[in-house]
Amino acid sequence: MKLAAAMLSLSLAPLTLSAQTATMQQTAIPVTPWSNVSGCPVSLQAKQISSADMMQVRKGQPQNMGQRLHLTLADRDSKQIVAATVAVQGFAFTPRMMNAESALRKSQEGSSNVTRTIHMSFQAGTSVAADILVPGVSAAQRIDLVALSYADGTEWKLAEGQSCRIAPDPFMLINAQ
Repeated sequence: MKLAAAMLSLSLAPLTLSAQTATMQQTAIPVTPWSNVSGCPVSLQAKQISSADMMQVRKGQPQNMGQRLHLTLADRDSKQIVAATVAVQGFAFTPRMMNAESALRKSQEGSSNVTRTIHMSFQAGTSVAADILVPGVSAAQRIDLVALSYADGTEWKLAEGQSCRIAPDPFMLINAQ
């Protein structure tokens, strides 16, 4: 009897496996950073980049510690971008303890505890990029585009009630190439 049950389960295994695979393919959701770009004149992309720097683990904190990001801005109207200002919100280098449920809820709400404003200058271009260091931020949660300057002298600033925000790509680049 046990032999018959074992043979039956082995013969049905491919059917159940294929049913699970079909179900998984239908429910798979790609992981992409969220964005709210209703008021953006540019498309935004932010990728995390690794750092080869060593971290000091004893007294004090080096001044150059922070989240490293690769930001790309591409103008939708083919205007030449020369400067941008972003506000990066994320977690500070402070010890914390949270239970998993509240941490998940807070991360979905986009909570953070520090904001840093970064100004970047570029050689004029319709698509520009910069590697930035966000000091004092261990994990960036969101990036808000605050202002843009164009080669023709015009400027764009985020209007009240509009949003131009992205989250960094959850995958970290090992090599920027």
